[in-house]
Amino acid sequence: MDVTLGTDQGVYLYVESSAPAANGDKAILISPYIDPPALKSCFSVFYFMYGEDVNEFNVYTNDSFSNVKKLYSIKGNQGFKWSQLQLEITSDIEFKIILEGVVGRGSRGDIAIVN
Repeated sequence: MDVTLGTDQGVYLYVESSAPAANGDKAILISPYIDPPALKSCFSVFYFMYGEDVNEFNVYTNDSFSNVKKLYSIKGNQGFKWSQLQLEITSDIEFKIILEGVVGRGSRGDIAIVN
């Protein structure tokens, strides 16, 4: 079930950790360029990280000068629950948001996101 509807009718994106996926494989989502906010901006996403083989979820920004900045990183089993991440983003130039899920050492680990 996803966090938005709380039923099996909801939708989410997830990283498949079963073969042929291998330890360290990455699933990456990249937003289009976002204009710099006049003030501070908030980015919000729900994530689910469960299982003994779950690896890592990262959030980055990449500005139009190709400066990559890691905003958030979490590793390992976070329990059988959805957690909300809220990040404050400030930038003087346009930027992209990058979400990265990293596959762990086995198939017993799920990473999912929904906004």
